[in-house]
Amino acid sequence: MLAGLVSFANDTKSFILVDEHRQATVSISESEPECVRFAVQDLINDVEKITGKVLKVTEGGTRNSGTVFIQTKTDHGKWESYSVVTKDGNLYITGSDERGTMFGVYYFIENYLGVDPFYWWSGIDPEKKETLQYQAIDYTSRETDFKFRGWFINDEDLLTEFMPPSGKRRLDYPYYQQIANLDLMDRVFEAMVRARFNLVIPASFLEIFNPAEEKLVKRASVRGLFVSQHHIEPMGVSAFGYFNYWERKTGEKPVFSFYSERDKLLETWEESAKKWSRYPNVIWQIGLRGIGDRPMWMADPGVPQSDKERAGIISDAMKSQMEIIRKYAHQTEPLVSTTLWAEGALFNEKGLLHFPENTIIVFADNSPGWKMQDDFFSTKREAGINYGIYFHHGLIVSGPHLAQAVPPSKVLEIFSLAKQYSSNYYAILNVGNIREFLIGLIATRDVMEDSGTFDPKVFLQEWCTKHFGMQGTEAARAYQSYFDSYALDDEKGLPLLLDGQMQGKGRSVLLIIRELRNQQPKEVENNQNNRPVQKNSKTDSFYQSLSDTNPAGKLSLKELLVKVEEQKQKLAETGELAEEVSSSLSGQQKSFFDANLLAQQKIMQGITSWLKECILAKEMMEKRNVDQSVYHLEKALEHTGFITEGMSLASQEKWADWYRGDKKLNMERLIRETEETLKQLKTEEK
Repeated sequence: MLAGLVSFANDTKSFILVDEHRQATVSISESEPECVRFAVQDLINDVEKITGKVLKVTEGGTRNSGTVFIQTKTDHGKWESYSVVTKDGNLYITGSDERGTMFGVYYFIENYLGVDPFYWWSGIDPEKKETLQYQAIDYTSRETDFKFRGWFINDEDLLTEFMPPSGKRRLDYPYYQQIANLDLMDRVFEAMVRARFNLVIPASFLEIFNPAEEKLVKRASVRGLFVSQHHIEPMGVSAFGYFNYWERKTGEKPVFSFYSERDKLLETWEESAKKWSRYPNVIWQIGLRGIGDRPMWMADPGVPQSDKERAGIISDAMKSQMEIIRKYAHQTEPLVSTTLWAEGALFNEKGLLHFPENTIIVFADNSPGWKMQDDFFSTKREAGINYGIYFHHGLIVSGPHLAQAVPPSKVLEIFSLAKQYSSNYYAILNVGNIREFLIGLIATRDVMEDSGTFDPKVFLQEWCTKHFGMQGTEAARAYQSYFDSYALDDEKGLPLLLDGQMQGKGRSVLLIIRELRNQQPKEVENNQNNRPVQKNSKTDSFYQSLSDTNPAGKLSLKELLVKVEEQKQKLAETGELAEEVSSSLSGQQKSFFDANLLAQQKIMQGITSWLKECILAKEMMEKRNVDQSVYHLEKALEHTGFITEGMSLASQEKWADWYRGDKKLNMERLIRETEETLKQLKTEEK
């Protein structure tokens, strides 16, 4: 979708970029920064890919016609604006600042060369042409609805192990033991700027003290992106980075606690700030979390128990962090944000947090991607304070992770709310491993640039036509069927059966089956009849704030089974549509459709059907009907074939090792535990 208005000037002389006898020259000033030069090189590469011709580059001015002038003309007060204009047989791409110029180049590449910003991820190359000739172009971008538009590379298990690593990490954690391949991460940053995003959190638990990890920050920065930090690593320091810092310095492992080890944490933050301040465009993160994505009191049992006292510690930490930032940041007013995720949202809703002056306050969604948390609505917006949102396309543990779920219509709903509630200064998207969420990411790009003109149905049709040609209409129908297949809870309309939610529920059911197998019939009867009413022991603010990530927890297994069957049937209908579209496609279009929709439909169909049979197996086991329990577990195992089939579809050609790092949802473990449970029951049966 276009981000501004296109008009046609009275200049009757067309602009020829390439034809049979000539190709244009690209003129770029010596003063243009590296990010603009990357964009120019991408322009040259794309033109060569389309025509086989290589554009020449000259630095400085030229009077010849047939020139592409790339230029930045600083226009104070305008943010990342650009114009693309033809005049006298030349093309002028002019930006108000370095990102404006860069985005102007990528706007031309996307809208006039026809190159998909995510071409490397989709595998769809632009159409080959001998001539690239354009009548008068006069386009000026409009101010985007959201100023900062970013990605958070999070839960990146597949990205981390897809290609040979670029180094080792020291994390006392089951995941991310190696650094994602730098060439692969360059593809991530390239996709971002091609799609006109301007901000990135380049990894989970990034430790800037590790030179190999710092390269991620450097690679993102030279591409023109603002760089920032995960909310569990304020000041760029996670618990793991803190432990590593003190182990290197003294050999000790102090408690990760601002309450108990204030001076040690302050020192680590300050040393981190010295390194981060080397980069020109940092959005600092302040706040206080614990180990892994948990609240700080879980890392230190000595922390006070009341919400007021805990929020007071967080507020005190943010004040100290801001003092350090002001000491080292280059700007008089550095860009600083705090993200109200989990307990932070609840503390904010209660009015217990106090933020330093000029802090960007970032509200979080919950569930994910379907609704904003309550503090988003209850917080009074104050003049002089900037607000933003944190939005999930991907999320662990609930999902989505291996299969997309958030439809374009939901993106529009949430981001329109953000604009309505003056929270459109900043937006950060949790993008997981990226490849699964391409349609959601480009839809979000369009909404963040201009939500007022975004129509989800029109977008889906245009996107499918662009990627699947003559089958665009049927492909759009299949995609819509897929998004509509997710079962929602009746109270809030939240997704009940995302891939992560089902994996967690099914594995817990398998565990119960194994426990029941070891009990005598009388024990099972007593347990069912005399089981005490369960009280929620997780009553602290962390668990309360995340209740919407698992709405199925409020349902009995019988109630859940109804929803599972509903989703299973809808996914089967989607599968029929998707198979029909796939059979009509060929080449790159077919490969992309199979990986982006059909594979994900099969993965979801497999997990949904597997969960249904696991629940039925548990019901039979509670009745001590081992034969029927075995039958349903055999069916469950049979349905996991859809999962492996889907993963195989998405693992073709260059993507052969895509699921090598599948350690978060871990489909191999899911299948193995099903096999082990079945084996135990068959032993019982004998």
